[in-house]
Amino acid sequence: MDSARDADHDRYPPSQLRSVLAPLGQRLTTITDRNRHDLLLNANQTRHNDDALVQASAILANLKILNPEVAQHFHLKRDVLSDLELRMICSTKSESRDDVPSFIAVSYCWHYHNWPLAPSATPIVPGWEISRPMMDAVLGVRNCPEEGVWLDKLCINQENETDKTTHIANMDAIYRSARRMVILLEDVQLTADEEVAGLAYGGFYANMSKKVTGLGDREKRQVMEEYFPNQEKTYISSGRGSVVAAAKSFAIKVLTARWFTRAWCAHESRMHPHRRIDSPLFFCFGSSGAVLSFEFRFIFYLAKYLADKEPGPSNSTLMTAMNDPNPTTIRQLYWRIIRLMSGANSNESLLQHMTHVLSFGCLKKGDLLCIALNTVGIPLFYDGKDVRSIEEIIWMASLLALAGGDVIPLVMTGSKLKLSDSEKTFTSWAIHPTQGMVDERVANPLPNSIAFVTRQFIELDLLVFTSQPRKASQRSSKIAAKLIKEHDSGSVAEELLAGADESVQSVFGLVLREIANLGAAMSVSRTNMDKFLETALALAIDAGVDWMLAFPSVMARSTQDYQHGVIGGTVTPSTKDRLLPVAESILRHFDIATPTEEQVRKMIGFFATLLDPRLPLFTTGPRRLPLPPSLGGAAFTPSTSNRSYIAIPAAIAHLPAWHERVWVIEPFDPVAPLEDPETHLPGREYTDALRRGAMDVEIEDALPILNTDHDDRRAVMPRGEKAAWRLRRRNVLFGCPEWDAEGIMARADEAGDEDGVVVVLRGQRVYGSEDYQWEDIWKAVKMRELEAEDERGGGNTLKKEVAG
Repeated sequence: MDSARDADHDRYPPSQLRSVLAPLGQRLTTITDRNRHDLLLNANQTRHNDDALVQASAILANLKILNPEVAQHFHLKRDVLSDLELRMICSTKSESRDDVPSFIAVSYCWHYHNWPLAPSATPIVPGWEISRPMMDAVLGVRNCPEEGVWLDKLCINQENETDKTTHIANMDAIYRSARRMVILLEDVQLTADEEVAGLAYGGFYANMSKKVTGLGDREKRQVMEEYFPNQEKTYISSGRGSVVAAAKSFAIKVLTARWFTRAWCAHESRMHPHRRIDSPLFFCFGSSGAVLSFEFRFIFYLAKYLADKEPGPSNSTLMTAMNDPNPTTIRQLYWRIIRLMSGANSNESLLQHMTHVLSFGCLKKGDLLCIALNTVGIPLFYDGKDVRSIEEIIWMASLLALAGGDVIPLVMTGSKLKLSDSEKTFTSWAIHPTQGMVDERVANPLPNSIAFVTRQFIELDLLVFTSQPRKASQRSSKIAAKLIKEHDSGSVAEELLAGADESVQSVFGLVLREIANLGAAMSVSRTNMDKFLETALALAIDAGVDWMLAFPSVMARSTQDYQHGVIGGTVTPSTKDRLLPVAESILRHFDIATPTEEQVRKMIGFFATLLDPRLPLFTTGPRRLPLPPSLGGAAFTPSTSNRSYIAIPAAIAHLPAWHERVWVIEPFDPVAPLEDPETHLPGREYTDALRRGAMDVEIEDALPILNTDHDDRRAVMPRGEKAAWRLRRRNVLFGCPEWDAEGIMARADEAGDEDGVVVVLRGQRVYGSEDYQWEDIWKAVKMRELEAEDERGGGNTLKKEVAG
């Protein structure tokens, strides 16, 4: 041990800690460099190997380009292991004074005055943050006297900032290297019934685990499906039904412990390998105060078993239930424990790891970045300076993802991210991600297309369309309505839905409910999907026969990785027979009187794709965006405002249809006064015109904001670099082939705009902003109408309903 190590050993631990450890037969020692190297070697090589360090170095280099100010707070973990003073609680009976063969890592919540401990959890001495019974239980799971115990509050010098920073940087390696992790739930003390139930079900699980050993997947699944229910029947028939009744109470009490709410606890669980042998253990207090232990994998299985017995939330409340920061139901608690499991997909986006920890509490917000970086396996750490909120963490995680070549921040779904500076609160270009919906990382084929990133704007290359999404022509709408009615296409859609799997039917039910809600709000009757079919078919007719014939293969290619399955797949013989007449009718509409077999086959495929119950999941209100022939001729996208441009960042132009790659943007003056949503509402002249009984003002003049079914009110498109735009919303674009953005940009550089429809704009600054408050605009329109009716002698009742 060198002189610096000797000096540190003399200063830490303090005498008070030594005096408490001694009666327990324990001491705190700083292990040798060689011992530390041996203990953490495998974890360090796995997490901080040369490839990982190269990746981290590249991220750091890109970060310095995208935002030098933020980059200075991130550092490589290359040297942090050598700086680590690793201390262990060791038995005084251990033959070795400075080496341990293995160690146990303790995961727990520090004792704070604002959360209640169980009656049996009296601390040993102030500052230990652990009770004597729990400490005895931890020491009792050692596999030999020489095994060490790592407990952060004692093994880290809490008075030394350098020591704390170094340990935080190595926390992933420490928990990954532990032989076993023990989890202390010091706020959980079971009742007698809960204790009996927990021990009984723990026995069920242990016996079931033995029975399935060596079985094939099918036999194993059958045993697991039957074992717990059979044991419960036996208990109930023998008069021990109270044990079964108390199982849920036991599970909820354990799963609602404070440990499950803390971000660092989640990190420790996600970093430690959840092995079958030496599985992590939960410790809690029994009814008499004795410490009980339960395997993590048992608690996980019990949560799933009980959750499966309960009805799940409806589709309309699913995301709300999943994102609830205060879960209460068994199903919600099961979703939360899932996020504590290790073994994440190696290609998972950093933003996915970020969403996993956002629902957990953390005193120091910057630690959330460290946790996400650790769990994703990027050997960088953040020094935690200047972090004011969770929103700050999310935008920095988005910045990090982009620096790592992951364009998920440009397409992920979520709510508008609100940030603050010294002067005001503003809407960022970045998104607050929907929990658990970020998916795998998506590589950026054009890294140079993103030049600079700040909290307020992102500077990047855009493909901007000169056209707007258009509604179907009257002629095509009439033809579509006639075809659907004559050939009873709606019933074919119902047949396709009836033949779809349960997950498709479930999600489609959500779409129908959303349409019904929309219909109720807009006084429009939509009890089925006929309106969608008419609209989509009319738009397709406007797009032309070649587009229609290509549509099924385009959708099949662009939904290969779609979570709801491939759209545009095989047509069954019965569907083919049903769709043959309508296919021939539409071909005759395009003056193809004697179509080839291939044209008929493709047109049947078009209708089958159009009738696929999953297609409305992209949008229930499609419009046609005209495109140049080289980009597919046309595509479907939702309607936007008549002030907005459709744009696609070059970095995500290649993505398949189910990504929200369309950015709805408008020219913007970043130094102008803040936007007032009241200016988007109809003026008094609208009411006056209605009161006179006739609209003597144009709707476009009365309503400042309309959708693209009305006159174009867009400001002139700016063409210079660093032109400013505001981002209103993100949409899907489907029905066109996947694009090679680099090729589009090259052609634009050589020959100008892409057929006069797509303009390549480099280095554009896109700021965040709120979308138009369409519901408020609609309500204001209806209120103006009712005011006019009221002034003419009626409408009070309707007026109250709209106001409500």
